[in-house]
Amino acid sequence: MTWLPLIPDIIKFILSSVKKSNFYGWVIIIMLFGISVIGYFVFKLYEEKGERPSEFDREVVDSDVQTEMITALNNCGDGSFLFWTVLEDGENQVGKYLKFKEALSCNKDRARIINEDKNNCVIDIRFNNALYLKKHFVNRETLRFIESDPVLPNGEIFEERVVIHLPLINSRGDETEEMRFLMKNAPEFYNIINKRKVALKDAFVVKVREKKDDRVVIYLFYFTFIPQAERSCVNVGSYMMNLARKSKKNL
Repeated sequence: MTWLPLIPDIIKFILSSVKKSNFYGWVIIIMLFGISVIGYFVFKLYEEKGERPSEFDREVVDSDVQTEMITALNNCGDGSFLFWTVLEDGENQVGKYLKFKEALSCNKDRARIINEDKNNCVIDIRFNNALYLKKHFVNRETLRFIESDPVLPNGEIFEERVVIHLPLINSRGDETEEMRFLMKNAPEFYNIINKRKVALKDAFVVKVREKKDDRVVIYLFYFTFIPQAERSCVNVGSYMMNLARKSKKNL
């Protein structure tokens, strides 16, 4: 920043050059004007594509929510997964980005090697799949679908802090009506599910939303199971409601 004191001298030089009809002075002014115009259009382009850094990149994971997630997975057993995603608050005409804040799984085989606590089967799977490390673009149509509290094929309403159950594949391994509904109305989420290395049988989802001065943040929690999961818990809904309540204070 040592160059800052030179700015007044530079401005004086340009003005004096222009007054003297100095050719180089006019060249400098034209160059500065061109750089300013290009910079403005580059900024607008990045703004439209939603690629500006957003506040949610700097959020700290709430330890209470993480503890609740670990408890739920340990109780539900091997083959269960819990995801915490957030739709950033920065919004434009095109859409938003979704990011995984947490991606945890109960995997007893791997946990025996990784975890010091042998009663804890939970591992962080974000670094095993690039899917959980990158941002996922969500367009305006999908955002409107999520925010509008839509009615699902089974008649459930996807309201805030209401746990919904989505069968993803049937007993034959084929996609369900709910999965096709997801593909039609929220293709970005459908693609995320299908990019996973392991197929998921079903999912429990809860939405948490907050709006303050036109700033809208949405959390989505997904409790999912593979077909061979232990499913040793019967209170998935209560875990999801606890997660929704505890995460609300972050918004």
